[in-house]
Amino acid sequence: MKTRVNYTNLTSANGGTISTPIYLPLAIDLGTMTATNIGSGTLLIDGAFLFCTSLTSVSFPAVISIGAGTFINCTSLINADLPLAETIGDNAFMWCESLVSVFFPVVTRVGKMAFRGCISLTNINIPAVTDIGNYAFSVTGDMPLTVTLRETTPPSLGANIFGRYFVSDAVPAKTVTVKVPVGAAGYGVSPTNTYDSNWGNGFRGGGWISDYGYIPYTVTQTAITVIIEHE
Repeated sequence: MKTRVNYTNLTSANGGTISTPIYLPLAIDLGTMTATNIGSGTLLIDGAFLFCTSLTSVSFPAVISIGAGTFINCTSLINADLPLAETIGDNAFMWCESLVSVFFPVVTRVGKMAFRGCISLTNINIPAVTDIGNYAFSVTGDMPLTVTLRETTPPSLGANIFGRYFVSDAVPAKTVTVKVPVGAAGYGVSPTNTYDSNWGNGFRGGGWISDYGYIPYTVTQTAITVIIEHE
């Protein structure tokens, strides 16, 4: 008889021989699957490692899609190596409180609330991104954050990237430095107020659609200071 596997105390996941997809360990019957034979699939199913509070490191060299809620509440996760991931699902890394730096070289989409609650995050390198969802970096605390983008056309932005989702959410003063390519005029310069229609204000919280611009009906988070650096 097959038994359910509980990964609550899993500390590391890498390598592997399982074909696509990688299944949800806390919601379905996985038979005798163990932590050592996870990793060669191309899709991380929604919620695959949610509440694995002891998980510190993951390495999935073949994964191209990170499902919604994959690492929710992996509060000890420090290293996430997914070099071929093209999409990060909604809530994928929500409440990964120990994440400090992430690098996703080919990700084009960051889902809604993908890094919500990542209070230690100081560096996000997403050079190929073209779309960032609502509340993607909400409740990330007051530590300065550096975001590296390398597309000459700025990514589309959902509303309230750093904003409140719940009334109780805190939005402390925070400085966000966005590094963009030299000559990428679409990013403009660092915003000096909350009203001008520019990408920087969109990133602060107003949202931005590439073919339209600043979304005026949303409220910009005045506590967020955005600095645009062309390099």
